[in-house]
Amino acid sequence: MKDFKTSIEDYEGWLRGQIPDFIVDADLEYKHKAIKKSAFAFLRGTCWRWAETAELLCPEFSETPRVAALGDAHIENFGLWRDGEARLVWGVNDFDEAARTPYAYDLIRLCSSAIVAVGGDDDDANCRAVIDGYRAGMDAPQAFVLESSHIRLRDRFTATDAQREEYWAKLFAIQPREAPQALARVLADAMPAGARDVRVGRRRAGVGSLGRARFAAVGFLNGGPVAREVKALAPSCWIRVRADAAVDLNALARGPHRAADPHFAAHAHATVRRLAPNSRKLETERGFVLNRRLLRAMGFEIANTHAVDEATVSAINEDLSKRRTRDFIAAASAVAAATLRDWKSYR
Repeated sequence: MKDFKTSIEDYEGWLRGQIPDFIVDADLEYKHKAIKKSAFAFLRGTCWRWAETAELLCPEFSETPRVAALGDAHIENFGLWRDGEARLVWGVNDFDEAARTPYAYDLIRLCSSAIVAVGGDDDDANCRAVIDGYRAGMDAPQAFVLESSHIRLRDRFTATDAQREEYWAKLFAIQPREAPQALARVLADAMPAGARDVRVGRRRAGVGSLGRARFAAVGFLNGGPVAREVKALAPSCWIRVRADAAVDLNALARGPHRAADPHFAAHAHATVRRLAPNSRKLETERGFVLNRRLLRAMGFEIANTHAVDEATVSAINEDLSKRRTRDFIAAASAVAAATLRDWKSYR
């Protein structure tokens, strides 16, 4: 296994070669500082390291059935959006590193992120909640539509009046900046017809995608604010490991067991989405508490993305029937330990 310093240099050199017109050096430097601040920020910002080391750290899971997977499953890869029926939905909302990988890798990555973020005596129980949720989801996949059911999730995550005010104030405070032409076209096409007083500016958000150009457009429509975001898209870091790992991001986001976000779309070099107080990624700041009920829901939602057809579901369930939950926990613990070693070395 290569040392982390070599790993990050190699990856960033590769990334620059993939999207040379969309690298923001200032954001990349910001990312280098951000991932030193906490082990969890480090995990979020180093998916390529997981892709490089997964087979070495989890050899017993490397031959499990391959699926169109998230590639970067972690506890902050979930959020809210409105589906085509204007219903509020909770679930996976980041597909930047999606790739065809062994299904077990998403579960191990998600469990290891919980270990790194929380740590302590609850690690086994937290991981068990993820695996139990995944098993249940593979048996009966169903999206998390927060209307007549899953009210706990709705009550927990919908934005308060204060959060709404703060969210829009932050968006309207962006400094005007022209986006690269290819991104500007996607962003302009995504804005609703008739929007006025539109301003476009660079936006800094997330951790893993820092260094890739990201722009927001915000304006007014029929008396209220509207916003869209475009983000430069690079090939998944898993492509460096296996050339045939590419997947269709749009197909994954709109899978048969997902109440899809109609405003999300992946283009050749960019993804675009709607921004709003209840169309956002959910982060662990501001008193976010990670409990077993939520971890079980995360495992279930991973199953919703994996369960694309009967053949895939059958292959995964056959493999799951042979696996002990404690083996997943052991693998996640090994990945978490390796992440902590890399983080301490990088600091």
